[in-house]
Parts: sequence; structure tokens; C-alpha cells
Amino acid sequence: AALASAALSNHALVLRATLLFLKRSIEGGLATMPLVKLLGFQLLDLGDCDRILLICGTKPAHLISRGAISPSTVDSVFSRGLDAKISSLNLDEGVLQLTDLGGQFLPALADWFGVPPKRLIFLRTRAILDENEENLIFVLPVRSRIRLIGMDRIFRSVVCASTLVRSSLAATRSRFLSSDILLDAQNSVAEREQELGQMVHLVNNIAQDISIQCESIAGALSDSKESPAAKRVELLEVLARNLSAGVSDIKLQRELLRLGDVDRSDQVDVEVLIEELRVYARYREHRRGDVFEIQNFVPVGTAVRIASREFLETGLRLLLRIRASKMAQGARTRVEANVRNDMVSILISDSGKPDAEVSAIGGLDSRVEQTSEQREAQYFLTIAKLAEQSAGSLRVVPPPAQFSNSIELTLPVARSSGSMHIEAGQWALLVDDNAQVTTFYSRVAEALSLKYASAASVAEAERMIEERGRPRIVITDIQLGTGSGLDLVRTLRRKFGGELPVIVVSGHTADALADEVNAAGATKYLTKPVGRAKLFAEIRSLLSAP
Repeated sequence: AALASAALSNHALVLRATLLFLKRSIEGGLATMPLVKLLGFQLLDLGDCDRILLICGTKPAHLISRGAISPSTVDSVFSRGLDAKISSLNLDEGVLQLTDLGGQFLPALADWFGVPPKRLIFLRTRAILDENEENLIFVLPVRSRIRLIGMDRIFRSVVCASTLVRSSLAATRSRFLSSDILLDAQNSVAEREQELGQMVHLVNNIAQDISIQCESIAGALSDSKESPAAKRVELLEVLARNLSAGVSDIKLQRELLRLGDVDRSDQVDVEVLIEELRVYARYREHRRGDVFEIQNFVPVGTAVRIASREFLETGLRLLLRIRASKMAQGARTRVEANVRNDMVSILISDSGKPDAEVSAIGGLDSRVEQTSEQREAQYFLTIAKLAEQSAGSLRVVPPPAQFSNSIELTLPVARSSGSMHIEAGQWALLVDDNAQVTTFYSRVAEALSLKYASAASVAEAERMIEERGRPRIVITDIQLGTGSGLDLVRTLRRKFGGELPVIVVSGHTADALADEVNAAGATKYLTKPVGRAKLFAEIRSLLSAP
């Protein structure tokens, strides 16, 4: 009791002295970074810590100890991963359990704090550093010796001291924002993002048109599929689809690095996923002479559950691209899909040199040394996070015979499609202002023995519904001249409820647009170009018994 009383009295004195010192420093007009460092030194005493981690947004992380501030020698992927985890909580302060981070952070925590703490106190704020707005995070390890004072008292004291500095930083930030300096920079970034989005949309639409034309030419050729002419048409379609995938991946990879928690769930037919990889493999064989084996042992109609379809396809191509960058041309890669215990396993193996660069990140095998290429490490971390959000995993596994490296992605089985249910008189509504696209859709509908009607606008689609009644399924683009396909989706939901399957197709790849499409009530969101196999599988899945 005496020890506890003495500890509490000492802590109260430290808190009063800290608040007075910080108040006078702020009144003295201390600049942003010195003020931030000063707060760090004060938090050492308040939190009874030996070292504190300071994460400075895009700048290197630093360790603050008594009398010194030094750059962290730990791979920055871990500080960025910790930043992403804390930022995803949407809290300015809080306590993070070690179990919330996962075992991959243990080596980094040990390097930062000596002994990995079971809990971490974090404080988050925004500040202007070198005319850039940065996200600042203080991370304090919670030691067992604070029990005499109490965790709640320590936490309140730390927050109280930081509030003074945060208020000063907020005032400085407001003055800076009002100067329009940051606003101009943010507008410039937004404009570049918008231009990239427009380029992706344009390329995806053109790729869809090329794909449709290739299919039409292939159907008109009297030669067999193995003839030189047919093979050239097939290659042209592969090149168009990979052009589309390439520009989409540029945008999606940037979004993947900023990936937070995804609160939606998509279902992806495994056949469709493997077909996308075959297209990419065909392109790589053409460009580099690489040897690909793609084997799918998953039953027809099986789908996996994933937080984001687009990120999944981009992530798989990215894994193949990273591995290719480390192998000589003509190397051998095998992709194998299997089902085990209600999980679909996608195993990527290659014959390159044994690689120790896919380190203990994002749930990957902790035996491997940490990567020297930070961006690749970030990609592995975020792909693993995407898998974990979908109740799956990404990990390094022992390679099969004749291969040197293997990475396994596992995802839960969503469901297996049963037989389709199409009653007499049921029809599909196909909506796009490009007649070639609706013609392409109609061929898929015919292959499924489904009657159809085409519309080029929202108004025309609504007239058809009034005349013909409830459709069995609807496929619509988003941009329909002066109208929006999302308005049509909302009308369908009001009129027919949530049972009607609605597929929205667009050349845009923005994750925010996917959220908007889902909010409007769409059943599926597909990005162009949509091949026959993908569209066939999606319609079959939606029209099959659960």
C-alpha cells in the first residue's frame, strides 16, 4: 500500500510538471517537430517507458529514448503496417493488444522496445511537416511495473498531456490549410487520381470492344481453333485483356497499399479466377517465353468468398509478377487449385532460385528473413490482410518436387452452384448504350437458353419492364448516355425487392465505386473487359439453386 501511495504521488507530480512544461513550450512558439519530440520525451516519464516509437507518416519512424532520438533500424514495412492497423481503428487514442497484431510483428516489437509488450498505448494526430500533412502516431509499450499506478490512470495522463500538443498542432494545421498551400497539393493529387481513373475506364472499354470483335472474328473463321489465323485472333484478345489488366492493376495496386478493412463480401467463381490467370499466363508465355502449368481440380460451380474481387485478381497477378521479376526468362511456374476442408487452395510454385525475401509478414512463414524490397513486402502484407479479412490466409509453404518456391493462398468456399431454374417466359434484361456489348451479352444468354431483351438507356429499360414484367436477371452498364445504371438498379430494388439478380458492369475499377454499386443494391459488380467464360459463370451462379 505504501509503495502504491508513493507511486501515485510521484505520478501526479510528474503529470503536473509535464503539463506546465508543455504549456510554456507552446506559448513560446516552439516549431512543430521540436514540439512533437518534446512531447515524446515527456511521455517517457508519464508512461514509465524506456523507449517510445514515433511513426511520422511517409517519413522514417523514430525511437525516442531518454536523451536521444534515433531512426528505427527495423524494416519500415512494419511501422507502416502498424500505422495501417492503428489508422483502421479510427481512434485518436487507445490500447492495442499484441494479439491484435499477430506474430509477424514480434521481431519488430522486440527491436523497438527490447521485450515485446502485451499491450501498446497509441496516440494519433495530424501535423504539418515540411509543408506536407502527415499522420503522426506515438506508440508506448505497457510495462508490468505500471500496475502500482494503474493502467487507466496512466492512459488518462498520457492522453491529457498529448491533448495540449494536439491542440497546438491543430491550430498550426488550420492556419496552413487556410493558406491554400496544402489545398493546392491535395487538388493536384485528386486530379491525377481522376485522370488515372478516366484512363483505366477508357482502356477497359476499348479492351471490351476488342474482345467482342475477336470473338466475332473467331466465330466467322471457318478454320479450326488450331489454325494460324485463329491463334492470332486468340492472341490479340489476350493482349487486349492484359492491356486492360495492366492499367487496372496500376491503379488497384496503389489502392491495395492503402487497403483498410473491407466491409463487403464478393463471391468469385473459381473457374473464372483460373481463366483470368490463364490469360495472364498466355501473355507471359508470349512476351517472355515463360512456361506455365495451370491446373484446376476444383469442382465446376465452386465459388470462393473474398472481400474484394478486383483486389483478388490484381493480387494474384501481382504475386506472379513479383516472382517473375526474380527468375530468368523461360522459368517454369505452376498454379494449382484444390479444395480441402471447405477451403480453396491456390498454390503458386516456381523453379527460380530459393527465395528468402517473402519474409514474416502478413501471416507468411516466420522462418524466412525479412525482405530487402519494401514495396514487395507491403504488397505481401496487404494481400495477406485481404485474405485474412476473407477468413483465409497467404503463407509460404514447402514447394513440391522440381520447384524451389511456393506461396499458398487459401479462401473459404462460398457455395457450389446447383442446377439453373429458368421457367417459361422468363427473360434477361441487357442494358448498355453500345449495341455490340448487348449483342455479346445476348450470345451468353442464348448459351444459357435464356430469352432476352436489350435496352440502350435507363428510360428504355424501364419501358421494357413495364411491358414485359419482372425479368429473371438484369445486366447493366453504369454510364448510359445521360443516365446512370445505378438509378436503374435502385428502381429495380424498389419495384421487385432484393431477390432479383442484378449484375453491374463498368470500365471503372475504383473501390469506392464498388461500394456505391453495392449500396445501390447490385448483386454483382464486374469490371470490363468481361469475357464470355466469366459472364457465363456469373449468370449460371446467380440463376442456380442455393
